[in-house]
Amino acid sequence: QYQYTKDVVTDADGVLRGASWQGCPGVLIFNREAAKEVFGTDDLEAVQEDYQEASLYGKKFAGTGGVAAAVLEVMEEMGEDTSQISLLACAGGADCRKALLQLKSGKLQEDFIEGMMCPGGCVGGPSRVKTEAETMRARNALLKKADGRKILENLKNYPMDSFSMHRDGHMEPDAE
Repeated sequence: QYQYTKDVVTDADGVLRGASWQGCPGVLIFNREAAKEVFGTDDLEAVQEDYQEASLYGKKFAGTGGVAAAVLEVMEEMGEDTSQISLLACAGGADCRKALLQLKSGKLQEDFIEGMMCPGGCVGGPSRVKTEAETMRARNALLKKADGRKILENLKNYPMDSFSMHRDGHMEPDAE
């Protein structure tokens, strides 16, 4: 764990009150040869402009409230009524702490809490290379370009039987 992810969940007495795996650095690699073969061009700007892999909810997933919004969207796509479900989306340690204290005291009005330690969610975390305002402007521009695919529609593009839902990567459920 990075020190940042420990600091935001440590109380005033030095007691670690939580854990996070999301504060880790990442890398994006652009393979020009593969892009040329798949998209007909190896120009990064052109590929970025035209390529839409994720649904709008997939693109919003790493922002505050994005995980819960995606869950509610899938429920709606499956015909469930979500109008009575209330959500509290928290961004940053102070918001998360406040929500958990409300829950503990029985004063939380919402049904669910989605808490992200980083301001703005994972996209506002320690791995970002721009200011929060710059990141949000770029992110909002990307979201405006998103096509209208729904989550379940988008999942049809992926061979779901080849994704493991198990921590160790095995494909079959344990035989008992």
